[in-house]
Amino acid sequence: MKRICLLFLFFLLLKYSAFTQCVIPVIASVNPQVVCQGQQVNLSAQVIPSSCGISAGCSGNNVSSALGAGNTVQPGSAIQPPTILGNFNNSGRNEMLYLASELTPALGGACIIRSVSFNVAIFNTNQALNNFTLKLTCTNATSLNTWENNLTTVFYSASGINPAAGWGNTVTLNTPFAWDGVSNLIVDICWNSFAFGNQNNKAQCTNTAFNSYLTLSANTDLCGTNLAPNVYTLRPNIRFNYCFANINDYNVVWAPNTGINAVVRADTAITTATPNVNTSYIINVSDGTGCTGADTVSVQVDNSRVNAGADVNA
Repeated sequence: MKRICLLFLFFLLLKYSAFTQCVIPVIASVNPQVVCQGQQVNLSAQVIPSSCGISAGCSGNNVSSALGAGNTVQPGSAIQPPTILGNFNNSGRNEMLYLASELTPALGGACIIRSVSFNVAIFNTNQALNNFTLKLTCTNATSLNTWENNLTTVFYSASGINPAAGWGNTVTLNTPFAWDGVSNLIVDICWNSFAFGNQNNKAQCTNTAFNSYLTLSANTDLCGTNLAPNVYTLRPNIRFNYCFANINDYNVVWAPNTGINAVVRADTAITTATPNVNTSYIINVSDGTGCTGADTVSVQVDNSRVNAGADVNA
């Protein structure tokens, strides 16, 4: 029994390890970068995702327009796939690709995703989808043909979620996810339910010009499966809840903050310094929950002297 418990704890640590690390995408800048000795430089920093992945949260509550303007319902009868949130079978996996060209007008640029929502057009059951997992990843791929398994888990619930009619299917991420503003985005959901045999729910979808949706349903656990998926160009519509990070929401410390090259004020995003020698200025940012970020900028100090010669009387 003790061995079983230890194995179970190890499994939980693996399953939730993705939730324990997050990065605050801080970007520092300095102006000017080359100065004379004793000349003031202006230091500043902001939080803008330049890469995708687990992120610290942020304030703000923006809801995107739907990615997908179509109103076509997923095909098949209520006991047939595809289904975005149905459990005639006990397990299902769905993977969708949304292009940066769609995300940018909906999200307004690089941001932090807090939740995703799906629109169930034909609602048949609210039976819980147990062991529900949602994963995200950025990609350069412009179509889907096989499962992408290099994904970041941003939501997991053993008890699962209960489907609802319309846009009432919002999954609030356990950990926010930063989108870099330029990459395409893959959204992967799967579940493995205790109870099944209910008629499937069907999502509202939009036809795309590329393979944008993979799906598979079976009475075996499909989470992480490599079984060949069914491939569609008809893709479920989605909405995102997102926010833009404000560096003033975080704890800030500049270094060096002592000595002749120190910043004037170390705890603000915008500060100044008067370096006497070449100096690297580091900003460390944290949110109090374990999320951290750092960036470095360097200043070159020109200590050269020019001999203009002796004064000449006119």
